[in-house]
Amino acid sequence: MTVRPTLRTEQKIAVAARRLLDAEGPEAVTMRRVADAVGITPMAIYRHYQDHETLLNALADTGFEELAAQLAKRRFSGAIEKKLTKMG
Repeated sequence: MTVRPTLRTEQKIAVAARRLLDAEGPEAVTMRRVADAVGITPMAIYRHYQDHETLLNALADTGFEELAAQLAKRRFSGAIEKKLTKMG
């Protein structure tokens, strides 16, 4: 898994972590595996993310932003129960 060289290091870390998350789940997102994917040392990640939890929270924030953007593009009609069912 390689990450595009034109991205900033923080972006490279986020992309690599997201790929691991999508492919293998949250247990796969370790500082060591992310660092290996980016080509940096695990300690270098801490210059951009305070800790493992902060990195995972950043991934979650991005995921919710993507979901909100997708839902904003859609128009749901009907009663609230029907709208929520369609969103799900």
